[in-house]
Amino acid sequence: MSISRIMHAGTSGCRSRESICAMLRYCTEQIARDESKLAANSSREIFHEWARNNLDHFVVYFDAETVGDVMFGEFSQPADAVWLLHTGLVLVKNSGSAKYDVLCAFVRSQASNFVREHADWKTVNDFCALLLEHPLCIPIGGDESAWFCTSLLVAVSVFISPHERSRIRVFVRDIQETVGLVMCAMWRHDAAAAEKSVREIFDSIAQPGDSSLALTALARFLPENIVVAQIEEMCSNPLVLERNVLVAACHMIDWLRWPMPGNVSQWIMQFIRHLAVSHKYSILMEIAELKVLQVWCGLVNNVVYREPVTGT
Repeated sequence: MSISRIMHAGTSGCRSRESICAMLRYCTEQIARDESKLAANSSREIFHEWARNNLDHFVVYFDAETVGDVMFGEFSQPADAVWLLHTGLVLVKNSGSAKYDVLCAFVRSQASNFVREHADWKTVNDFCALLLEHPLCIPIGGDESAWFCTSLLVAVSVFISPHERSRIRVFVRDIQETVGLVMCAMWRHDAAAAEKSVREIFDSIAQPGDSSLALTALARFLPENIVVAQIEEMCSNPLVLERNVLVAACHMIDWLRWPMPGNVSQWIMQFIRHLAVSHKYSILMEIAELKVLQVWCGLVNNVVYREPVTGT
């Protein structure tokens, strides 16, 4: 039977609720297996048409248990789970059912677990795009917000960035337009979550090794006052190892190589000023030895990018 005939067979009123739910489950299984691009795409089309044409039955079918199965089921391509989740939420919302709020609450409660279980770039990117389209799904306030911020930062910190400059710009832009905007929404409403996130980012950049470009892309969204306070704390706290302060400062200077906003250079100046105030001249000398030539070369060769800040 052709795809068009199968889709037509799902016309409203032609099938029982049991047969409709059976078809939706079958399509979900085919999408999860992803045995071929053709099969997966055809299953998406059938799923959407049968659900759209039988909306009342679909709203009953697409409950919290089904959403949980989608979010944590075995998918060959985890991003396909996000497609199913997004499609279902849109249809339930369009139906006008109060169930939409219930499902958003469920997604909100499981957002951290989903990101930790599916930490690949495409899935996290698509999931954050879904959250932006369905703001009720974003964990804002309380422990959920702070926990989700941590989950996103852990996932972002291990993303592998491209090497080509043209692809780097796209990579940074995508992170900022999805993960960045979601985190910005949470930070605006939850100062405690923002402070915790800034501390975690500074803890990350204080560790030896290459600085994560993906994590760096979030710099433009960090609350200015919290960053400055964290820099002062890191520079003045005698319990923070000088080696960690040096690594953090050097990594922040490394951010100047990427498409970052101008506030990064201001943070670097804050680092230098607070190190001087704290009389940590040995760190300043090491920074001068390691990084001054890099910064000067970047400025001379016009490698320091300037882009307008958006989303804050």
